[in-house]
Amino acid sequence: MSGLNLSYIDICDNRNPEVIDNLEKIDVLIFTGGHVPTQNQFMKRLRLRERLSDYNGIIIAWSAGSMNCADLVYAGPELKGEAVDPLYERWITGLGITDINILPHMQYIRDDWLDGMRLIEDITFADSVGHEIIALNDGSYIMIEDGKTTLYGEAYVIKDRQQTQICKDGQAVLL
Repeated sequence: MSGLNLSYIDICDNRNPEVIDNLEKIDVLIFTGGHVPTQNQFMKRLRLRERLSDYNGIIIAWSAGSMNCADLVYAGPELKGEAVDPLYERWITGLGITDINILPHMQYIRDDWLDGMRLIEDITFADSVGHEIIALNDGSYIMIEDGKTTLYGEAYVIKDRQQTQICKDGQAVLL
């Protein structure tokens, strides 16, 4: 459906970080999920931000991968102890592909609690002061193509302790 032909696939992780040394030969990069700060540290070890500055291929990202695409990444706490750890960094330097901060899986996390606090109302709202975070339900996505950024599906803006729905399922909006 995409028109992309697949001739070869490789995985880059701690077992084989040298895969990224052939970035000029890679047509499509896929950044998957996981723990945002852990993935972010791996990307920094690879110097991926610098290496992507002249990358001409397609980047597909979801979950933690989409979060780490931001210039300044919102790495909201997700593991026990992170929300109460005064040394946990909630805003970290990302890949610089976009200025959009994504919070994925909104339909699953909207009622979650972490370290005795509500994940969205107590933690994310407080972290949103001075920042805009786009919360996406699974199935919603943002496409950046030819300088145009379009959001598809149900999504919310969280900013300055407020949450506002900005798109509904079956709809699209320009960001």
